[in-house]
This record gives sequence, C-alpha cells and structure tokens, in this order.
Amino acid sequence: MRGFLIIRHAIAEDRDIATKNNQKDEDRALTRKGKTRMAEAARGLKVIVPELAHVATSPLLRAVQTAGIICKEYRGIRPITADVLRPGLDFHQFADWAHRLPESGITALVGHEPDLSTLVSMLLSGQERSFLHFKKGGACLIETGETFKDGNGQMIWFVTPRQLRSIGETG
Repeated sequence: MRGFLIIRHAIAEDRDIATKNNQKDEDRALTRKGKTRMAEAARGLKVIVPELAHVATSPLLRAVQTAGIICKEYRGIRPITADVLRPGLDFHQFADWAHRLPESGITALVGHEPDLSTLVSMLLSGQERSFLHFKKGGACLIETGETFKDGNGQMIWFVTPRQLRSIGETG
C-alpha cells in the first residue's frame, strides 16, 4: 500500500504571546501539554499504523518536535525536513516531491492547518478547497495507490487526538 499518514502538529505556544515576545512564528515550540498528549497519540498511531516508511515534517519547530515524538514511538525512523510542508503549501510542489517517494509504504506528513485540510481535499477530490479540519495532534490515513495524482486518494480513516490517545491506552 502507498499512502500518507497526515498529522497536524501538537499544541504549541500561543501565537499572540509569541508575537508580544518578539518570537518568530516558526520558532513556536510545543507546550508541555502538547508534548505529553502527542506522545500518547503517537502510541495510538503505532497501534493502527504499525510501520512507516518515512516521517516528513515542516521545518517549523512545532512540527519538527511533533515529528520527533512520532519517530521516538516508531523507533529507528528519523524525520526528514520537507520545505513543501511549510505553511502556504503548494499542491503541485508537494506532488512533485511526493512522486520521488517509494511506490510503496506509508509516509507520515507533519504540518499545519489549513494546508493539511487542503492537501487532503486535493488528494481525495482534486479540488483545492478544504472540507475538513484537523485538530492539533489529529491525523488521517490516505491511500493513494501506485500512481500518485490529485483526486485518486481514498480516505481510510480520520481521527481526533482524543481518539488516538484512547487507542494508545487500549492497544
């Protein structure tokens, strides 16, 4: 199976507080609560997706930290920084990047809203309009088949972070 495990970064420092403290948006870190909840959610991800081929992340700190937590759960996988996952994601650049991935396996993508919702919409319908919303730490699995192109994806599941944490407790 070829597919994408699409994950929104976990809870990060408040944007308004960061701005007041002259901190760049890209340097906002995960909160303690965000790290704890993401570790619990990563256990749930491992239960329902036992193996990953790659973990790719936006270069922004909160996404990199989220990817690190996921990689720790999957042991042995190292995150790949992918500029195509920065806020402002361009689907055609993403598609060019995705075409270079192996034709089998699941690649986790850690990024930001509203870009991830738009990406899912493009993968499922070929239309660049969002019809869903990821909570922080939420995820979905999209199967794209051998030939990757917009509109040929099939959503396998879409879960909230709370559901992932619950799966992690029982798995």
